[in-house]
Amino acid sequence: MAQWAPVSSRPRLSHFHFFRFLLTRVSGINLLERAGKQRWVDDPEYQAYLDSTPLTRAVYWQERRLNPVDSCHLLALAHRAWLLSISMSKSSKSPPPGKPSARMRSSKNPPAKTRSSESQRRATYQDVLGAPEHVVAEIVDGVFHTHPRPAPLHAYAYSKLGAKLENLCGRGCGNGGAGGWLILDEPELHLEEDILVPDIAGWRLERMPGPPSTAYFTVAPDWVCEILSPSTRALDQSRKREIYAREGIAHLWFVDPDERSVEVFALRDGHWILLETATGTAEVTLPPFTPAPFNLGDLWWTSSPPKFPIEGSIQESPAAIG
Repeated sequence: MAQWAPVSSRPRLSHFHFFRFLLTRVSGINLLERAGKQRWVDDPEYQAYLDSTPLTRAVYWQERRLNPVDSCHLLALAHRAWLLSISMSKSSKSPPPGKPSARMRSSKNPPAKTRSSESQRRATYQDVLGAPEHVVAEIVDGVFHTHPRPAPLHAYAYSKLGAKLENLCGRGCGNGGAGGWLILDEPELHLEEDILVPDIAGWRLERMPGPPSTAYFTVAPDWVCEILSPSTRALDQSRKREIYAREGIAHLWFVDPDERSVEVFALRDGHWILLETATGTAEVTLPPFTPAPFNLGDLWWTSSPPKFPIEGSIQESPAAIG
């Protein structure tokens, strides 16, 4: 007949063994891990995750009590089981969220937050229609941009420039036998998925014989002008300029009322070439309106009319801007 050893002489089950038994035998970690290995067997990041998160690591004190190091490993084990259960419940075949585990388990390095689907969606024309009336709304590469209306100094420059060009070479005035121009302030251009609003744009009449049936233009202009301001300078001189080149717009002007200068670009083989830089109050004839000279000083709002003789300069520059 078997003899049972006294209770006091039986080996005691440590706290660590007890928790390990619960996590590895009762919680179903083995089943989850087997399924996870089958699903992501070829994923090197998942394999690195497994290698960096051991199931158990027994470290005891002399009295076989659970020390803080064991507590960390047990917490990592519990967290690993939770990650596996969450990932297996999803239908996607992507690795479990939060890997590798080193970042997930560290309170100092929480996982990066992903942007909401609302912030990732591409802007549409409805966003432009819903913009407040006191701003200029544009869509560049699917991103919705709004800018305040031009400040008085900048509004004065493009109003004067648009009026001068319309009087000199607008509809019915002709342009050296090549036909007149349609000059408009702030036309809304729909160029593929981009919606741009240049300060001034011009079409040769043979390309725009009549008004469109929509509130916007789908035909790219032959010339655009941007009045540079602090709120629009970066976008005007970078991505919008690239879109103008993509659409084959032949000429581009950058007017800077603060510097009292006009940069004239021409499109050559898909790249912008700086043709001229006009400054001050000079009498200028700038491409593509070479038969239409005007005084540059009329664009700048000063406390008194410009004095004569006219001061200023025109610098020719064949450098490629790109």
